[in-house]
Amino acid sequence: MGVQGKPYVELRNATAVHARLTDVVVQQGSQSQPLADGLLGYVLPGASMRWPAPLVPNAGSVLKGRVNGQSSADAIRQSQ
Repeated sequence: MGVQGKPYVELRNATAVHARLTDVVVQQGSQSQPLADGLLGYVLPGASMRWPAPLVPNAGSVLKGRVNGQSSADAIRQSQ
């Protein structure tokens, strides 16, 4: 699925604080593509944001990044 025919990722923040997203990548198997170098953006509490994806995400895709300045990039939990 995409926006105007282009792939995207959508992140929803279900917490009570903003989420600052940095160093976010989409991984599919051995392939890893950045969404943006450094700061991707913010997702406010209770809100959703969409960003263009560098490849078409599938069921095996893993989104990894740093949330609110974490020292390591972790998998960002996916929900359906």
